[in-house]
Amino acid sequence: MIVYFREHELHTMPSHPENAGRFERLEGLLAKEEVRYPEPAGEEQVLRVHTPEHLRRIASLSEAERWADADTYLTRHTYRTALLAAGGALLAAYLALEHGHAFALVRPPGHHATPGRAMGFCLLNNIAIACAEMLARGVRRIAIIDTDVHHGNGTQEVFYSSPEVLFVSLHQHPLYPGTGMVEETGRGEGEGYTVNIPLPPGTEDGEYLDALSLALSVVEQHSPELVLVSAGYDTAVDDPLGGMMLTTRCYAEIGRRLRRFSKVAFCLEGGYSSSALAAGVEATLAGIRGQSEEYEPRGRAKLEEVRRVLRRYWNA
Repeated sequence: MIVYFREHELHTMPSHPENAGRFERLEGLLAKEEVRYPEPAGEEQVLRVHTPEHLRRIASLSEAERWADADTYLTRHTYRTALLAAGGALLAAYLALEHGHAFALVRPPGHHATPGRAMGFCLLNNIAIACAEMLARGVRRIAIIDTDVHHGNGTQEVFYSSPEVLFVSLHQHPLYPGTGMVEETGRGEGEGYTVNIPLPPGTEDGEYLDALSLALSVVEQHSPELVLVSAGYDTAVDDPLGGMMLTTRCYAEIGRRLRRFSKVAFCLEGGYSSSALAAGVEATLAGIRGQSEEYEPRGRAKLEEVRRVLRRYWNA
């Protein structure tokens, strides 16, 4: 089931990588799927993650059509679009709990947005807002898996002290925003519940899936009632902003491996090649539905340091 809203087109800047053209190849997929339209996230839901000052600033910048930082633009429609994107993540989480899986095809993305700062194309942290709402509704253990090429620094910051939320990120390093080191493992009661797996530029399918196997073994030990996926497709071989080399078959295998969890909600993050994005999303859906064959490419990731750190907290 797909969550989608066409009003995302009102938040766009053609010269910017994060523009409405990212979705231009998705029409065929949307025509085949059951599509649900979200309501904007409510203020109470957003404020579980963001400060009141941040929300007011986003509204003000949107009204003035100003930039939040050197990377992150706003139009006069952005504030509502950002609330709809967060509402899309919320709806996908609810649908996953009810039906097993759902995919929020929303923009602007969210995983770089911290409680008090917009950055990296992100205004509101969609996946974190959905996670916080699910916790408030009584879901006890949640895992967030971030597969974007960039580290989800905002999501990590929101849940860095929480033992209820296991945050796992597979990302390229070095790369923006420069966070996501192996030794970033959480704070206080949340120590051990942040897992960072930085991977080098040029990472191919086999190395990535090897790292994913390690990540999913930790997720299984957490026994989540719900898995949320910050699904980035800027790991694709032809993405203009990333340096990884993943193929469409790899995205299908990611979806297939996530079938071991009964409730999975995907929320789109990056992906700046419209063709790779559309092919990747379709492949992921085929995988989670069991419509793809097992794929075991060659290649092993260098994970010795990751395993050394993880063994403090998990069977790795």
